[in-house]
Amino acid sequence: MTENSGQDALTLIEDMIEKGGDIPKDLPGSLEEQEKLKRILGKIHEMHSFISRMSEGDLDAKLSFRGYIAGPLKALQSSLRHLTWQAKMIAEGDLSQRVDFMGDFSLSFNRMVANLADNRDQLISRKEELERSYAALSQANNKLNILSSITRHDILNHVMVIVNYCFLLKEVITDPKLKKQLEAIEFSGKEIQHLIEFTRSYQDLGVLEPMWQRIPVIFTNPTISGLVKDISVQLPDQCYEIFADQMLVKVMYNLVENSIRHGGGVTEIRISYVDEQSLLRIIYEDNGSGISADEKEKVFKRGYGKNTGLGLFLIREILSITDISIKETGTPGKGVRFEMTVPEKYFRRC
Repeated sequence: MTENSGQDALTLIEDMIEKGGDIPKDLPGSLEEQEKLKRILGKIHEMHSFISRMSEGDLDAKLSFRGYIAGPLKALQSSLRHLTWQAKMIAEGDLSQRVDFMGDFSLSFNRMVANLADNRDQLISRKEELERSYAALSQANNKLNILSSITRHDILNHVMVIVNYCFLLKEVITDPKLKKQLEAIEFSGKEIQHLIEFTRSYQDLGVLEPMWQRIPVIFTNPTISGLVKDISVQLPDQCYEIFADQMLVKVMYNLVENSIRHGGGVTEIRISYVDEQSLLRIIYEDNGSGISADEKEKVFKRGYGKNTGLGLFLIREILSITDISIKETGTPGKGVRFEMTVPEKYFRRC
């Protein structure tokens, strides 16, 4: 090889290192020198490909040669593979992993894992505290429910005495004024009975943990299926689970009962979903008389309306336990449209 051809070879090697590109077809020097230069350029090209693939996360790249430069590159690849395995172990809960072969990175990595271990221990401790608190609260609620049940039973017994005596007195009293007064007392007594019986159904509100539930499954509950036996019910085809208080069945029951009681001859009930990614809307509709514009918000107030005036109020209370809101958005005269909005963390696709 001449001095000029040697310089040309060095330039080619420098250009390959700095600029990359394909190996030129025309190489300087003799055939033997050309073959040697081609091997050198090929190794540079192969090392570039090897490093590029590693930088993109591909740790399966291979080098076909060994030596002074290839050795450290393969060692780096091996270290990255081991680090990947350690990260996988950490992700699976093994926080005993430590790195001792990558200098300053090792210090940061080990500090991160140690912090994760400390946080996990704190979370476990906190979880145990919450479990103890929940157990104590659950026990207190159970005792309150027992007390409530006994008190409710005693009140009903006394009210029944009042109602029965009113009935008997009406049979023997002829004074119209006294009879009217007795009828008022009897009516109030029966209303008290009805209210107490109604509240019995809600004594477990918020006591049991919320759970994932499917509305079509809820509609197979005998208390609801019995109500809608003469009504056409359209349920959604999409499958969603709602994280709500276990009294979600009462929500659906009260909506159906409200349609039947106040809808004016409802023959059709429709439930649909509107998925807006960050929230899910559950739409309950019927083909009844609907709710007037000035009553849309009032119907959710305690004591408003006919019967006990608690049905829709309690619906809102049950749903709010898991941050689900409800409002009426129907057109008066064309049926009700109750829209329940479920936050992202309280629904999932199934």
